[in-house]
Amino acid sequence: DETVVLAGEIGDLVSVARRSGDEWFVGTITDDSAQELDLALDFLPTGRTYAAQILRDGDNLTTVVVETLDVTRDSIIPVQMIASGGHAMWLHPKD
Repeated sequence: DETVVLAGEIGDLVSVARRSGDEWFVGTITDDSAQELDLALDFLPTGRTYAAQILRDGDNLTTVVVETLDVTRDSIIPVQMIASGGHAMWLHPKD
């Protein structure tokens, strides 16, 4: 339904959010260097709380860490990616 580019540098990293109905899907990838990014969720609607299921890099490219947080449009998610790594997030309304 909607696509928002959250961050990007040619040859460095890209982070994109896509909406389908009330759900959002966020994906971030990096080049061959480790990256850190503070990901603002200000694209979310005002007054709603979302459950964010986050999949992020572990210590290497074969491990994934999964966590769930409650977030709003005021939330900022710190994203740390290993070289050639990435980050994914599924956001769905709690109400």
